[in-house]
Amino acid sequence: MTMTQTFMRFLHFRRTEAYVQYLLSNDIQQQRSSDAFLEVIESEFFALDSQGGRIYALCNLLGLVNFWDEQRKGVKGPGGVSEEEPEKESED
Repeated sequence: MTMTQTFMRFLHFRRTEAYVQYLLSNDIQQQRSSDAFLEVIESEFFALDSQGGRIYALCNLLGLVNFWDEQRKGVKGPGGVSEEEPEKESED
């Protein structure tokens, strides 16, 4: 999350498998030659000097509070599926 006096933006960093392997590697040459990266999803800027911007920023903050509360309780995401588990298609 980035914030100034007048604007707020949310950033979501997701580790790729290659990035995790990069972090766990003890081989410096392998790390230097790695093309590992973090995926970043960013929100638009919310103007905190407008009512609408404050409402959107607050909704995002409440969403984060709810997300981390569910993570703490061990609840999976929407539909009961975690981000790491792809949904399985039924064979019906």
